[in-house]
Amino acid sequence: MTTLVENNIGSFYVNDPSLTMNQATTKVWLKSQYSQEIEGPYSAADISQTDRYARVTVTFPTGWDESHYNGFYTYYIGQGAGTYPDIIFHQDIVKIITEPGGGAGEVEYISTNEDREAEVYYRPNY
Repeated sequence: MTTLVENNIGSFYVNDPSLTMNQATTKVWLKSQYSQEIEGPYSAADISQTDRYARVTVTFPTGWDESHYNGFYTYYIGQGAGTYPDIIFHQDIVKIITEPGGGAGEVEYISTNEDREAEVYYRPNY
């Protein structure tokens, strides 16, 4: 699943509409597939269900969509107050896309060897 986070709002979908989720106590956690760090809990702003799926809409903190959170995450929909859910209703993998995406953390490299002079450490005698 791919989720586009715009204006600090993202939607997560569950293919099981029979799940009973209370909007007041349901929260979403995100575990980065890259760093394995868990973020959250984020409160569910809206839960809607159809015959085929359930949608959980999450409001992220202000400025979250302007940071570099693009990537793959395992999301947990459940209940709890700590850094990990006490009860998990559903978990799956999601690709999160934020706009504008923020900085990628790249560092400019300035070479100290502009003439590309090589140092020879070992030169065999043939």
